Amino acid sequence: MAAVDDVDLEFELPAPSDVVFEYLTRIDLLTTWWPTGGRTDPREGGEYVLEWDGPGVTLRGRYVVVDPPARLQFTWSWDHDDDESVVSIELMSSSVDSTSMRIRQTASSVEERDGYVEGWTHFVGRLAERLR
Repeated sequence: MAAVDDVDLEFELPAPSDVVFEYLTRIDLLTTWWPTGGRTDPREGGEYVLEWDGPGVTLRGRYVVVDPPARLQFTWSWDHDDDESVVSIELMSSSVDSTSMRIRQTASSVEERDGYVEGWTHFVGRLAERLR
């Protein structure tokens, strides 16, 4: 059961789950909708680093679960912050060309949760546009 402050969101995306999974794990596809650079090693225990323009805007973590095209779980830590969060993403095919994506993320406060919700909503919207 999720804590009161945790994120629990669902989105509908206009692409099959295998395509969505690729957009979540391949840096060449991630940079079309989320970070401006970085690297990924999408295997259990593999690391990722996502970078945005600007000083100190770097997100990093480790993949905990990599189960294409259905499930992805990874740790989440900003370089400027000591807190670590865990993100779990589940993908379920809604139809041949549509995927339901559920994102859950641990948060240490309501304020942190609200920031994550705002960020995920914005960037998953960009992903949906990219997939159209």
